[in-house]
Amino acid sequence: SMSLKMSVSGGSLPSARKVADKMILRTDKEEAGEMSVHMMQWGQFLTHDLDHTPVVSAGPGKSWDCCGADRDNMACAPITIDQEDSFYGPFNKSCMSFARSSLAPSTDCKAMVDQQNQITSYLDGSMIYGSDINTL
Repeated sequence: SMSLKMSVSGGSLPSARKVADKMILRTDKEEAGEMSVHMMQWGQFLTHDLDHTPVVSAGPGKSWDCCGADRDNMACAPITIDQEDSFYGPFNKSCMSFARSSLAPSTDCKAMVDQQNQITSYLDGSMIYGSDINTL
């Protein structure tokens, strides 16, 4: 499997889920404050306008089982979930299946790979109007 980033001391980094769970301590009783679902939806709208990152395909009609049979495949980067997780812990969920994005060779030969973006990287309404002549 492809190695992921390591800490500056050479050790493994904590799970992305563990970091998120510890940083965003929220209970069901907590008020949303000034934020609403509209704020989340606006962020989603912007995200879909700025990038569309392709993932490594498992084949037609197939998906990766990154927490099971495909765990060691280089297309997978499963996210470990602690038993103490504030949301998933009570459900005994210990893994989130996560497929890596497709990588492109670096054009400057300094980095091993770059991320791909299948649409324009501008805030241009491309998710409404399209990104190419065929979808305009």
